[in-house]
This record gives sequence, structure tokens and C-alpha cells, in this order.
Amino acid sequence: MIDPNEDKPFPREIDVAGDGFVCFIDDENFEAATGTESPVDTPVYKAWVKHYTGGAAAVTVKWVPATAEEIKVLETK
Repeated sequence: MIDPNEDKPFPREIDVAGDGFVCFIDDENFEAATGTESPVDTPVYKAWVKHYTGGAAAVTVKWVPATAEEIKVLETK
């Protein structure tokens, strides 16, 4: 991660997508993101995620308040 306290500019030459997102991935099983020396851009990150998820869609979870009433409803199911 780039430390904002070090006055280093955001790596625009790496953020080719221009979305303000870069990250470091150190994964020897994913050739495009091996090593922690250089950040990668969004397309590499998305390819890395897809490598492990197979492109599965996100799961939507229904959240309910943790009140005594809601917990009681869950206990009866």
C-alpha cells in the first residue's frame, strides 16, 4: 500500500483504468500478480478474484436487526 504520509504521488501510470484503485497481490499461483514490489490495477485484481471464484456472483445476504424479537424469530425456524 502506498503510504500517504510519504508524499508519494498516486501511481497513475499503474492505475490505467483511472478508477483510483491499485493493490498489491503476492500470489505465486497467479502469474500476473506475483510479488509485492509493484501494485496492480483493477483488471489484474478482477482477473485474480475470478481465478479463485470462477466468476461466481456475489451472494446477497438478508440482514436483520439483532433485537430480542428478531432472534426469537430465528430460533423458531
